[in-house]
Order: sequence, then C-alpha cells, then structure tokens
Amino acid sequence: MKRYILVGISIPVNSKHIINVINKCKTIRLKLICLLCKDGGIVKSLAEQLIRHDSEFTARTQEMRLTFRQTFCNLVEHAYHLNRCPL
Repeated sequence: MKRYILVGISIPVNSKHIINVINKCKTIRLKLICLLCKDGGIVKSLAEQLIRHDSEFTARTQEMRLTFRQTFCNLVEHAYHLNRCPL
C-alpha cells in the first residue's frame, strides 16, 4: 500500500484556502505536515504534524523554510535510494 504525505508551507496561517486544504486532507486520510511561522494561527490546532518557527521577521522565516525544504528533499532522496521511506 502506498502512503502519501502532503507538506504544507504557509506564511498566512489563517488563510481559508489553507484551512480548506487541511480539511480535505483529513477527509481523504492524507498525512499532512505543516510548516508555519509566528503563532501558527488556526492551522496550529488542525494540523497532524506541525513544525513552527516563532519569528515575526519574514527573512528568518524564509531562511527556515529553505533549510526545511533542503533537509526534507535530502531525506526523500535518501529514502528513494534505499527503497524505503523513513517517514
């Protein structure tokens, strides 16, 4: 059985579009990891897995997102080469 994961990266944490995506993921039982900034807003209480960066500075948030994306891509690439997924 294949397992899928959606990784959501959002700065506007109270966006109705982001909330709709989270609710749809729950409906279809899709694993969701949210990467958020500031206080996490409404999304904080809806997400299954949450990575939150507590900063009001956009530049710090963008740096954190870049680091996360690079690390996540490295994990996926490593798992692909090992023919298994660590997530």
